[in-house]
Amino acid sequence: MVESSMQHICNKYPMFLQKIDVQEIVQRYNAISADLVAYEMLVYRAWQMKAATRFTKLARPLLSIYQLKDGLNIYLVNMHPQVQCLLREIRELERLQLSIPESVQQCWMQSSHIEQNYLLVSVS
Repeated sequence: MVESSMQHICNKYPMFLQKIDVQEIVQRYNAISADLVAYEMLVYRAWQMKAATRFTKLARPLLSIYQLKDGLNIYLVNMHPQVQCLLREIRELERLQLSIPESVQQCWMQSSHIEQNYLLVSVS
């Protein structure tokens, strides 16, 4: 996408490339776009390493009951915010056609089931 915008400018304005200053701008643009891609890959690899640990939050009990002093019970549904965030992130990574770690893929296949159960329990 970064390359296509520069290509578009070059195709639309061919005289643009004949200026001396423009060559330097194009070189800087290319260097910045390469740095951006490297940064994106760094962030993506860091996400892959942390993704598997987030799904361990699913091992906690789904429903917790707390008794108050006056005898009332409070029911709390445990859908850790990191799990919800991870499901959204995976959805976006799939849309971008990036690979998802195998450790997370099995849970991802069950994501609709997890979200449905969460909604059923939290609405009740």
